[in-house]
Amino acid sequence: MPGKIQKIAAGLISCLLLALLAFLSFSRARTFSDPETLWRDTLEKNPSAWMAHGNLARLLAERGRHAEALTHYRAVVGERPLMADGHFNLGVELFATGQGAEAEAEFRQALRIDPKLSVASQALGFLLLQEGRDVEALDAFRRVTAQNPGRAEGRYGAGLALLAMNRPQDARRELSLAAGLMPADAPAVDRAEIYLNLGLSLERLGKPGGALAAYGRAAAVAPGYGRPFHRMGLILARSGRLPEAREALERAVAADPSSAAARHDLGIVLFRQGRVEDAADELAEAVRLAPDWEEARRHLALVRLRAGGNPNPKPSPASASAP
Repeated sequence: MPGKIQKIAAGLISCLLLALLAFLSFSRARTFSDPETLWRDTLEKNPSAWMAHGNLARLLAERGRHAEALTHYRAVVGERPLMADGHFNLGVELFATGQGAEAEAEFRQALRIDPKLSVASQALGFLLLQEGRDVEALDAFRRVTAQNPGRAEGRYGAGLALLAMNRPQDARRELSLAAGLMPADAPAVDRAEIYLNLGLSLERLGKPGGALAAYGRAAAVAPGYGRPFHRMGLILARSGRLPEAREALERAVAADPSSAAARHDLGIVLFRQGRVEDAADELAEAVRLAPDWEEARRHLALVRLRAGGNPNPKPSPASASAP
């Protein structure tokens, strides 16, 4: 009998132990079901764990918590000051939050540590381009192409810099090469942007037919992207093909209803087609979206005069409160 009792007791203890282990495992899994909790737990135990800082920073940036992300990216650089990737990642976050001077310093530091880190040259190029430093940007993109001749990024950036420098023939060459190098599985808008800027270079070269074809390629690649349709509409309108221009501009507006420029240009085409009231509606919306755009205001007033209405009506409560 005692032996039987001992076996039962041992069985109960085993069951209790298994239940306790299961509970602890469940609690631990619940604690780390969110990666943020995992990385914070790691840092609480080891504040100098640079990899945990980096993973947490990336997660916070993806969630839009940029101030917290910057704190952890800075911690990575503090723990690993000679790691080029750390400076690059910090630079990307600084650039994304509008801190261009600090971002430039981090990109340049990354390149001092590792001159072959082409993504840092690429990011630096786009930063310089945004600041209007086109010659320096072109130099940065040339370095990207020298290190990665089979990739599109350097060619694309160089094309943008050359366009900004008003060198459309050179821009056309770079953008054509970029279009051929861009992988088919790249994001649709990225591919469309190459064709869009190729079209801009062709327009500047006085080749509207080639530009129209390039914009058509961009529209085919990313049919939900409005800018190619907008540019197509402008070329078609200039050549007198108003029904096609209207259709293209309507697609531009459908893709991006907040584009004041697309609505303005659609209004002008509608006016040229004799659809004065529809034109006034589109121009009024353009003015609502861009209240400081004097040209749009002037065109709206002229269209309203033609329609026999008040060129400067008082805004309705809805339009008065619109941004």
